[in-house]
Amino acid sequence: MGRLLALARSPRIAVSLILGICIYVGLVTAVPQRELTPQEHAVWAAGDAPLTRTLIALELDRGYTTPAFLLLTALLGFSTAVCSWDRSVDAARRWRERGMVVGTLTERIADREPATFDGDDDAARQALVRALESLGLKVKQGRTLGFADRGALALFGSPVFHWSLVVFIVFAALGYLTRWDGQLGVPERSAVLDVAESYQLLDTAPLALPHTGWSLQVTEVFEDRQVGDVNYGVVPIVAVLRGNDVIGTGEVRSNKPLRAGPLLIHLADHGLSVGVEVLDASGASRGRSDRILDFNEATESGTTESSFDVTGESSVIASVSVEVAARDRRGYLPRLLPPTPLVQVTVNTSDGSSTRQMLRVNEVVELPDGWSLKVNDVGYYLRLSVVRDWSTWWLYLASTAAILGLTPALLMPYRAVWFRLESEGSTTTIRVLPLAHRYDRTFPLTLDRALTQEGIRFEPQIDPDPTPRGTP
Repeated sequence: MGRLLALARSPRIAVSLILGICIYVGLVTAVPQRELTPQEHAVWAAGDAPLTRTLIALELDRGYTTPAFLLLTALLGFSTAVCSWDRSVDAARRWRERGMVVGTLTERIADREPATFDGDDDAARQALVRALESLGLKVKQGRTLGFADRGALALFGSPVFHWSLVVFIVFAALGYLTRWDGQLGVPERSAVLDVAESYQLLDTAPLALPHTGWSLQVTEVFEDRQVGDVNYGVVPIVAVLRGNDVIGTGEVRSNKPLRAGPLLIHLADHGLSVGVEVLDASGASRGRSDRILDFNEATESGTTESSFDVTGESSVIASVSVEVAARDRRGYLPRLLPPTPLVQVTVNTSDGSSTRQMLRVNEVVELPDGWSLKVNDVGYYLRLSVVRDWSTWWLYLASTAAILGLTPALLMPYRAVWFRLESEGSTTTIRVLPLAHRYDRTFPLTLDRALTQEGIRFEPQIDPDPTPRGTP
């Protein structure tokens, strides 16, 4: 165990682990990720290149949940935790021993090169106190020894920073083990439930949390959303409801996801939706469906087709597919809803016949047995990327704590000074021992200037062992 802790304390081990994680992340960044860019990943994974097959076999296309990555982060987390404990113990000891004469402190002060002041003991002490207070140090005087320091809370800045890193690593790992993310198609002015069956693509971690069962609704779509000087194109307003209670609502666009409870919702893509309704021979509705279509440069219409079967009283009476004529007169595909949308409906019947018609909204096409298919509406559909990851807020808190811990350690570092005054006639000898947590060589020089301005002639020395056991 002692050997393991010694390895964990080694800066070389920590640097090696950080370097290994950086190299691994660099490799993963170059590979389309299954959960982050599913459409790009699908195109990439369809290739037959040997390198692609190898990367998929190594699971680098889901690189942040692989055993290798989790092992590296676990080892770095353990090393950081051991380092954090050591720093916490050291900071607590230094806090307790501020102003205490322990260890070799007396001998070290005696070894300092003396400074002199032309005046009695009281005048020298007042000049010394003014110099120290000008540096923001709080002075505590004794009969022979004096002590001054500032920024004692900064002693705990480094432990807070390192413990925050530990918390970040732990919750990031737990978040990846319990998260799920998927692609959900939601037609304009419609709602879809957050259940596994609703997702076209769904990637789940080994300990994935359950779905919420909430309703995700696209309440409005802006076709040409302008924010400042940036045009975001098609942008939806998404509402998340638990029953009748609104959990969250707002625009969803690039760099502006919607956070609703444990769900984080991004806009992945958009396409078109066609609302169709099946009517029987009496004109009664037999069901309505929203067919979602992606834009596609490879098709003549400019969209993919959506196919489904129409079932009569006891059997399938027709197979239907729908597309939208989304190209303009020049053949260009603007990826927008046409001003007057035309829906291409193809009907294949069991007797082998096939018909194709172009329909506008509210027009119908005849089906066998006197049934018909009506186009109710045409609008947008939004492909939403939905992630459930409870760890996000903990990661934000850990990052904030790390910054709060690092700020005083860097901007208001701990500084301390021990001094001794000895009167010799009309001259007072002063010995000053400057100390600094996270030692810096500018502090003694700054102290020298402050003393000189008060008439104390001081030759600064750089202490070879600025933070020994038992001293501030």
